[in-house]
Amino acid sequence: MPARSLGSRQAEVVGWLEAERRRSITSREVMDHFAWAEPTASNVLSDLAKKHWLRRVARGIYEFLPAETGGFQVDDPWPALAGWKTKHYVAFRSAAYEHGLTPDRPGRVQVAVPIGVHRPQAWGSTPIVLLHQRDYSDAGLQVGAVAGWQVRLSDPDRTVLDGAIQPKRIGGVPELARVLTRAHRSVDWSAVLTYGTKLRRGGIGLRRIGALADLLELSHPEELEAAVRQPNSRLYLGETATYGAAGPVLKPWNVVDNVGPRVRAELNR
Repeated sequence: MPARSLGSRQAEVVGWLEAERRRSITSREVMDHFAWAEPTASNVLSDLAKKHWLRRVARGIYEFLPAETGGFQVDDPWPALAGWKTKHYVAFRSAAYEHGLTPDRPGRVQVAVPIGVHRPQAWGSTPIVLLHQRDYSDAGLQVGAVAGWQVRLSDPDRTVLDGAIQPKRIGGVPELARVLTRAHRSVDWSAVLTYGTKLRRGGIGLRRIGALADLLELSHPEELEAAVRQPNSRLYLGETATYGAAGPVLKPWNVVDNVGPRVRAELNR
């Protein structure tokens, strides 16, 4: 590892970061604070990154690696996501965990992005997985503090709906059952219904939520049933590749309960 000795300008930056207890820094902030030209600020930050005082997480954005870390970066996904300007949001099971809707945190942070978005090379092996969404939407997103970083994530209402649209992403229907059981009393049902009308596959999510709520004997508003409008197409509660296609049809959702008692399995864990 390169030496962590500092030149005079580098020491100024590190001293400022330590005094302000900063977690991250941008080249623009350095330019403004020290009245340096862009090339000077960029060179100083680049040199600090080479000496492992900083870690580049995006163009012009760096994570501070304080002296007590010995310059060893921790594979922390949050500074990388906090500085990422591309359309994205922390989603599915990762969002459910941050909202306290599941005790299980995925090994890699699940991040929903539009089709065509690529993972920045600067992230290296940082534990983030991009989940490309053909119908990406910003509806129901919020900025919240996670481990001291401001990141974009789906709010609890969008998280439940996203999980109902794509159960596999949230850990399967049994995990969706656990999330819904924890969320149903506090969820903003008007928001869920609004998002359901905005998302192209929102109706599928609303139907699965309604069917699952009935199976689990969870309360839900009458408006949820009205929103699905007696669908003609058959929908399966769980993936047929996993659960098969047999099971009773749940009215009025027109959802086949092909999961059966396993839907309650997660509730007893």
